[in-house]
Amino acid sequence: MPTPVSPSGQAVVVGATGEVGAAIVARLRKAGVPVVTVARDRDRLEQLSATDDGITACAADIGDDSSGEAIAAAVSGPVRMVVQSAAVPPAGPLATIAPDALGRSVSLKLGGLLRLIRAVEDRFVQGSRIVAIGVKPAGPVSPTLPLPTSFASSPTPTGHGG
Repeated sequence: MPTPVSPSGQAVVVGATGEVGAAIVARLRKAGVPVVTVARDRDRLEQLSATDDGITACAADIGDDSSGEAIAAAVSGPVRMVVQSAAVPPAGPLATIAPDALGRSVSLKLGGLLRLIRAVEDRFVQGSRIVAIGVKPAGPVSPTLPLPTSFASSPTPTGHGG
């Protein structure tokens, strides 16, 4: 059975102002976990953190290599969990999706996850979790409902997930 996320460490949630990311932030905060929220929209990040001292806002675009520096600067202690929920899914049926649009979407998801991990890898502790959300549920997401994950891993001393 996986070790639960410890409230003594921080979580970093990328895509925190989106529907899924905001639900994850709400659930983590309800559990008492401090959260660094990462998104491009500075105003929405400030709204999220305005009434909660347990939320640290970090305006950054995970699609840009400079995001790592901003995330690393926003993190103030051990990291128990990182969540990559940012995505720009290509629209339309598979037969009509342009390969370039799909490539940008995959690059944001996977490149963003790599940027996130590199930004905080020196702060991972035993039992830390890496989570990438790959599926957006149809309809609204509630902080009380289980959230889908497509990948979860624990960093090991060799740097590989397990």
